[in-house]
Amino acid sequence: MEKIIALNAWIKDYAVKNKLIYLDYYSAMLDNNKVLKRELTYDGLHPYDAGYEVMGGLWRRKAIAGALHHPFSSSAHGKSRAKRSQ
Repeated sequence: MEKIIALNAWIKDYAVKNKLIYLDYYSAMLDNNKVLKRELTYDGLHPYDAGYEVMGGLWRRKAIAGALHHPFSSSAHGKSRAKRSQ
């Protein structure tokens, strides 16, 4: 488990340094004992469909938040199109 935690920390640090999106699936799927919830995995590593549902929910929330805060919002595109058409 320490190797997984260390690897996840390295990936998160890399993502931050390179301005990439990082999704922390691991933490979202842990129980109170810091192991993957039994209902989400069949072997402690690979997820059931329920685990993929957790991952998908995180991805959707992060993607929507990123789209809402992206510098190329629809209003920015509208302004650039208006300038080109003049």
